[in-house]
Amino acid sequence: MTRVVIVQEYIPHYRLPLFERMAELGSERGIQVILAAGRPNEAQAARSDHAFLAGQRFVDQREFSLIGKRLVVRKVKTVTADADFVVIEQARRNLDAYLLLARKRRSTPVALWGHGRDYTHDAGWVDDGIRKLLTKRADWFFAYTDGGCQAVTSEGFPRERVTVLNNAVDTSELRRGIERLSKIEIDQFMFEHGLHGPTALYLGGLDESKRIKFLLQSAVEIRARVPDFHLLVAGAGAEVEEVNRFVARHDWCSYLGPIRGQAKYLALAAAKVLTIPGRVGLVAVDSFAAGVPIITTSWPWHAPEFDYLKPGVNALVADNSLEGFVRTTVQALTDAVLLEGLANEASLSASVYSVENMAVRYIDGLESWIRGKHSTKKGR
Repeated sequence: MTRVVIVQEYIPHYRLPLFERMAELGSERGIQVILAAGRPNEAQAARSDHAFLAGQRFVDQREFSLIGKRLVVRKVKTVTADADFVVIEQARRNLDAYLLLARKRRSTPVALWGHGRDYTHDAGWVDDGIRKLLTKRADWFFAYTDGGCQAVTSEGFPRERVTVLNNAVDTSELRRGIERLSKIEIDQFMFEHGLHGPTALYLGGLDESKRIKFLLQSAVEIRARVPDFHLLVAGAGAEVEEVNRFVARHDWCSYLGPIRGQAKYLALAAAKVLTIPGRVGLVAVDSFAAGVPIITTSWPWHAPEFDYLKPGVNALVADNSLEGFVRTTVQALTDAVLLEGLANEASLSASVYSVENMAVRYIDGLESWIRGKHSTKKGR
């Protein structure tokens, strides 16, 4: 059986279903998929989303800062010594990547898994050059989305050595959970939180990249135009106190904390829209599964999964201004026909972006890489 070791800084909770399904599919095809990961740092742990996988190999890693940049040193060799193939993140901060990719011809082929380009910030020409150099030296590339594939192939990486994953999370239980809710359960949840009119839900990390202050400012303006509007905020992170202070002053806003399971099902069932003015990433997949459309802005630093949104079809993308976001949200909350159309299209998108499909694509890609002629083991 071919042994593939996938190295991660840590395993987020949402990745467990993917890795578990990959292990099952891989075993059926003679591929042993092994995860090697460290423990989350302080900022990552604050999101309360870390998990541990059965059979996981633990990576000893240390962090330090140099000229304002976070760098990670990992003892990767100890967890990949018996690997036939290795997959690592396309991340400049991981210094082990430079060592693994240093030799053009190496005994163990190495693939990169990542965005393909910098989506969430302006990297600058030096960092961009380093990313291109690392990518060029990889034997295979697993791109989160079509946009990532287009990015690396436009820079000269061979298309036949790229697998597009359509990055997703497991939403099967989310769909079933919402379907199983009774009207009594939903009504009770709405009563407990004083939901008497159009409700928006924020779902995600409470940090700067999500523009939490922008969200709360916009909520005040929306409430002024839609008097029975209510905002639910769910998540954890560095800006939780900002949210708590806001909730203390506005009884029409509720903070739910980090939510999973029944709590998440109820929040999504009660909401008409997901209001996420900052970074949109994998929450797009939750939106589709729940049939609750996202309203966001044309902010330039969205994650790759923003590409899944079709403005005016399965989501709304407002101008990147407070007034634009407020106006677009008010329009959705007060136009039943528009909202129904968006919700229907969001539900249809769920069949495309699923963790089941992603696992199949990942294993297909591994199999192509292993059996193909595009690895260092067979010459490049």
